[in-house]
Amino acid sequence: MIFELKQALRSLARAPGFVAVVVLILGLGIGANTAIFSVVRSVLLRPLPFREPGRLVRIFESFREGGDEAQLALAPLTWQRWRASNTVFEDIGAATGTSLTLGGSGEEAQYVPAARVSHNFFSVLGVNPLLGRVFTPEETNAPGKSPLAVLSYSLWQSRFGADPDILGRTVRLNSAPYVVIA
Repeated sequence: MIFELKQALRSLARAPGFVAVVVLILGLGIGANTAIFSVVRSVLLRPLPFREPGRLVRIFESFREGGDEAQLALAPLTWQRWRASNTVFEDIGAATGTSLTLGGSGEEAQYVPAARVSHNFFSVLGVNPLLGRVFTPEETNAPGKSPLAVLSYSLWQSRFGADPDILGRTVRLNSAPYVVIA
């Protein structure tokens, strides 16, 4: 066996260009596979940052038109009906994605991704705010009161400089006043 190994090393030493190409190709292949696996792992295989992520399910309404399927924004009454007749899930929360204009009237305005969520959205996910509190059922569509806002961590950091005194302040979203509760 040692004789064969010496023979292989001698033949490789006679063709250094070939050896360099092989090593380069192997290095590129291993590097590309490592990079692809790292991306797939971080995007697809990483567990969601929620309590018991394996128990979360996304349900939605959809319709077909001309062979294409589209998702509908869930109407509040539909969510209430689903929640009232639910016998399968522990609870059902609702969220509808949108984007809003934050600021205006003397402030620099910026578009921010947002979601309108049900009062139990955060408890369904099993998350609590870093500061403040989440919505209560009584605050959902309370007439005569300012709507409430929960800021994402990244927006709180970038726009408000991680100021803990943001709680209770009013921010303007699409020119309407919202009171920050978290």
